[in-house]
Amino acid sequence: MRFYAKLIFLIVVFIGLSSALARELGSDWAYAVRVKYVLTFGSAGDYERLIDDTGRALMARAGRADVHEFGKRYRALLDQRLAEAARRNIPLTDDQIVEIRQQCAREAYDWR
Repeated sequence: MRFYAKLIFLIVVFIGLSSALARELGSDWAYAVRVKYVLTFGSAGDYERLIDDTGRALMARAGRADVHEFGKRYRALLDQRLAEAARRNIPLTDDQIVEIRQQCAREAYDWR
């Protein structure tokens, strides 16, 4: 009889640990440990990877992983174009900056 009680108890524990809530809590705990480690001992590269992974995970949870990739491409294109204008000492008006932003958004969205 004790064997069956232990077996039933272990089955209940296994089902509880394999539930989505338990996986989510474990994942959240692991993320908190990673954040604490990066903030305490991490380099600038570790910090950037943490930010990137966090954005990707949030968009994946929302079902919009493509938005994260679009944002990364858009920021890279915009930074590149603004740096190029600064390197050439070209003063940009607000209208030109808006146009550059629109071009970068179109290119980032169309890139596949």
